[in-house]
Amino acid sequence: MDKPSASVLPWVAVRSRRRSRRLCRGSVVLLGLGALWSAVVALNVLGLKEHTGFATVRAKTHRESEVSSGAGEVPAYILGLEIDGELLRGSVGVDLYGILEVGDRIEVVYRRRRLTGTLECVSVLYD
Repeated sequence: MDKPSASVLPWVAVRSRRRSRRLCRGSVVLLGLGALWSAVVALNVLGLKEHTGFATVRAKTHRESEVSSGAGEVPAYILGLEIDGELLRGSVGVDLYGILEVGDRIEVVYRRRRLTGTLECVSVLYD
């Protein structure tokens, strides 16, 4: 097997180093963007103050959702709620889902996200 000539080797090495630097820079930029996105999401949702208020049930939805652990399908009972003209969703158990009707007023614990301003239902309180 013939060895490549000495004049070809430096060119190949320089080209390989350039490609390696570009790949490294691209990886650093991608990791930086991922870290920035994670920081924005954390700022939006972590450490929010919880509020209690009354919401009106606007819709009821029941669906089967698949669980990734292989346990099969698990039912999800979702309420469409309205607080001061703003809509949000809250999940409840099957017993509460059967009792509530559209138009009922219930007490909920909710949080307002910092950056987006959207409401997030933490829990539905019902006696």
